[in-house]
Amino acid sequence: MKKILLLTVFLTLLSGSIKPEDKVFPESDAIWNVHVRDYAFHQYVYGLSGDTIINNKKYSKLYLLNDTILPAAPDDYYLGGLREENKQVWFLIHNHKSPHSEISEYILYDFSKEEGDTFIRNNVLYLYGNSFLYVAGIMDEMSTTVNKVEYTSLGRQMHVDHPTWFFQPNEIIWVEGIGSLNGILWDYWSFPMSVSDVETKLACFKQGDEVIYNNNEYGSCFCDTPDVSIDSPSAPSVLVYTDAPSQSLVVISGKLPLRMEIIGLDGKCVREETISRHPHIVSYRDLNYGLYLYRLWDDNRIVQTGKVMLR
Repeated sequence: MKKILLLTVFLTLLSGSIKPEDKVFPESDAIWNVHVRDYAFHQYVYGLSGDTIINNKKYSKLYLLNDTILPAAPDDYYLGGLREENKQVWFLIHNHKSPHSEISEYILYDFSKEEGDTFIRNNVLYLYGNSFLYVAGIMDEMSTTVNKVEYTSLGRQMHVDHPTWFFQPNEIIWVEGIGSLNGILWDYWSFPMSVSDVETKLACFKQGDEVIYNNNEYGSCFCDTPDVSIDSPSAPSVLVYTDAPSQSLVVISGKLPLRMEIIGLDGKCVREETISRHPHIVSYRDLNYGLYLYRLWDDNRIVQTGKVMLR
């Protein structure tokens, strides 16, 4: 009887000491809203919806969403699968050119590392295609260092060394349960290679009905900078040029009215004007000299974007 009692106590203590592994990344019902700035502003909404078994491993399915709700719709774009193992988050890249195959797998995040640790990461190539962003493949490897680990209201954060490239910071922040504050897939040299000056920021992260992270630069989880189509980017329908002597922009368009926004490199709109005549003169005498972006709107649709050097 004593042996049975001791065995029961031992098994009870043993079962209490065995705990499931702490998860460091969501497995389902999660949405990341990522804002990207290059020659214009874009919003990419990623979502985890459903799972799949590949090579006897279970993956959560990651989509690029056309909306801001889950589950994924038939026209949402399947990017690949995510799985977690030993606090490492692996991403299996889906081959967009072949519906039933994957390219390869790499470690997207490694939350097992501590401050001062150095480890090897893959550079990943992302490209634009048909108005969206997709993963093209894995490039070379690079060494990186965890500069700092801290605990905040969001949880455990890792400050990870990052090669400086144009607008990108020289380190990025990984948050357990969320991922990179540059965006779920935006990391290291993972940027659209079709442009050179790219800035990415996670606008918000939502799991279920709860907004867990909201970047204080934006007013709401899904704010008013949608990714919209651009008509004929290689053949502008509107002519925009500077007239330095008069310190003006000249806008020539066969379609009126249009709304023009002039945007500084800090992302702030510094001038908004209705283009109502042909040609239309926009003075920039009160603006600082330098490089600016512009957007031309026809109602709620961008018809043209570009860069102008004001001098």
